[in-house]
Amino acid sequence: MNSTQHPAFLCNLLLTLCLYLNEQIHIMGFDLTTHTWQELAPMHSYRCYVSVTAMDGYIYAMGGFDGYSRLNSVERYQPSTNQWTLIASMHQQRSDASCTTLHHKVGGSSGF
Repeated sequence: MNSTQHPAFLCNLLLTLCLYLNEQIHIMGFDLTTHTWQELAPMHSYRCYVSVTAMDGYIYAMGGFDGYSRLNSVERYQPSTNQWTLIASMHQQRSDASCTTLHHKVGGSSGF
């Protein structure tokens, strides 16, 4: 298995960096094919301490902390359209959690 076949890599794009510049959040992705950085679409909610996993060509960002409270919202990123979509929320607010995928399902545990 080479690095671009690893489940952590999606569509040759590896999410690695979030920047806070001029009072805005910027999400940067590294393209493994061109070896260049590109700015990605903004998420619907500011979130730190977020749980992130990848499945079926999407990136899932769950929960986190917006600076005021913990979140239960979940967003899904589609690299081919450069769009984040809000999907069904978690039952509880959670930050600092772990998450993974198993048998085409996303699951999380722990956190606050």
